Amino acid sequence: MEFDEKGLVVGGPLEPANWAGFCPEQPVGMMMALGAAPPGVVAIRQFLPIDLCAKYVAECESKLSGNGQGARSSSIDSQSVNMGALMRHAFAGLVSQHYNVQIEGFEAPMLLRYRAGSGQAPHADAESWDAENRTWRRNANRDYSLVLFLNENFEGGQLYFPNFDFGMNPVTGLLVAFPSDHRYVVETKPVTSGVSYVVASWGTAKGSNRVQQDKPSSFIRL
Repeated sequence: MEFDEKGLVVGGPLEPANWAGFCPEQPVGMMMALGAAPPGVVAIRQFLPIDLCAKYVAECESKLSGNGQGARSSSIDSQSVNMGALMRHAFAGLVSQHYNVQIEGFEAPMLLRYRAGSGQAPHADAESWDAENRTWRRNANRDYSLVLFLNENFEGGQLYFPNFDFGMNPVTGLLVAFPSDHRYVVETKPVTSGVSYVVASWGTAKGSNRVQQDKPSSFIRL
């Protein structure tokens, strides 16, 4: 497969008929109550109940109050947001079962607050693009990514996979899981009004390729 100067598939985005050939070892994508998804992408609506999402948003607003302006103005660790147990459940249950892997552990959940005008450019969670040699290189011991939307009372902020021309609009309590490699380059479209609160974490599978000897200080073993 060839990639362009940005690391995306040449001639892409891929048509749905070609998705399986691009990710042949991945299980069928699944979006409960939301329709079809590319292979390897799982979306579960109301993974976290709406009332608990509102509780976390209120807590986040209090802890993140200040003058932060970027997409990552601040972060709260798993203890502060009390989401370590929730992500443990997601990785040990959903991720392990759906992808048929054993998860060694995961990075403590990170809160991402997106203000109007902020987002994230296309990137791979576990790899970096070497434009000179036109190849992707693994740079983190991440195998699976989780994104949890805590609110939806804002505009923009779509989670978008450019290689598949596939996106999901934020829905309160929606959990999205996907492999962290370069095929799943992901983008967060800019928020155009309001504030978006998202929680993200990254899991490491047992036996996967290691490029870092030391685990992050926030690493939580299963």
